[in-house]
Amino acid sequence: MLGSMIVLASPSLLATDSIDEVIDTLHQAETSTEPLPLLEKAQDQYQHYNPKVGGGHHIANNRATKGHKEAAEARLQEAIALATDGKSATEKIKSTIAEMRLSAEFKH
Repeated sequence: MLGSMIVLASPSLLATDSIDEVIDTLHQAETSTEPLPLLEKAQDQYQHYNPKVGGGHHIANNRATKGHKEAAEARLQEAIALATDGKSATEKIKSTIAEMRLSAEFKH
């Protein structure tokens, strides 16, 4: 029983190729009066997002995807910092969502 619980908690099994769940959480944070918990949830979800380019795509696309992921992570950190200080994070959340969508675009 304990062995199966350890397997379920493995980060590799939590990895996702879909960005939709993270973006949905960010949209909730955008309209929430208490965005910080949702931003932290989105950060955790995004850590498990795997933006690998598949198929016959070029290495340059994979590098661009990773670059957008890093930029989105930085913007998400800025949104969390604003929310922590009790300031509006709406614009940072919007720019985070846009950057996340760019990271996902290179996968197709």
